[in-house]
Amino acid sequence: MLMMLQKIRDDGALALAEALKTNSTLTTLKLQRNLVRLHGALALSYTLKTNSTLITLDLQNNDIRDYGAQALGQALKINSTLTTLDLWNNMIGDTVAQALSEALKTNLTLTTLGLQNNKIGDTGAQWLFWVTTGNKPELMVMCHEQFKMVIISDQIVKDGSLPLKLAWTKPDSYR
Repeated sequence: MLMMLQKIRDDGALALAEALKTNSTLTTLKLQRNLVRLHGALALSYTLKTNSTLITLDLQNNDIRDYGAQALGQALKINSTLTTLDLWNNMIGDTVAQALSEALKTNLTLTTLGLQNNKIGDTGAQWLFWVTTGNKPELMVMCHEQFKMVIISDQIVKDGSLPLKLAWTKPDSYR
């Protein structure tokens, strides 16, 4: 379902989340540039915990920020069907990258995570790097078999390597 530029806001996201609870056919939901904020992201994340048909959720250019993205990360720990989550340009930072990396330790279905044009810095990039390389610092590439692509800030890492300073240093609290 393509609903780009419809200005559905949180109320529209809440209605869609409610409809997704009983959905058995919709596999793609694109809500780019719809002014979705925290409450809309929370509703969608709650629904992702039980929805078993949605494989693509595109929330590009909204305003879900850290708390909304963290809620989506929590949903990824439970969801087993979503393969693509696009959070491009949502004002999210390093704490979200950490939460997402924690979710990706157990989520085996997500293959594409879009995080371009956010506030994710070196620390967040490290979190994502370590989880997607399967905790093998000698590889220094995004080669984890479950992950095709990670987009961080304005840098696209695909079958390549992160800058060496990121590749050699684990985040302080990485387990």
